[in-house]
Amino acid sequence: MWVRSQNKKVLGNYELFAIPTTIGSKKTHIQGIRGNSGFFESNTDTLGEYPCLEEAIEELNNLQEALKNNPHEVYEMK
Repeated sequence: MWVRSQNKKVLGNYELFAIPTTIGSKKTHIQGIRGNSGFFESNTDTLGEYPCLEEAIEELNNLQEALKNNPHEVYEMK
């Protein structure tokens, strides 16, 4: 699924989305994971930053709905 990051700096085609566990951070992030990465290249991008886990899960739910309803559109993170 094509996704534009919250800060508008990243546009990518992602296979998986995740909310990683971060210790000591006051913000919660959603990451997009692309296919295989190279030796010196990461396959993960931070797509959005949210004040709490509940808001990140709500945005992940919105992403899921967009994937079901418009799988060929570009989703813009809120």
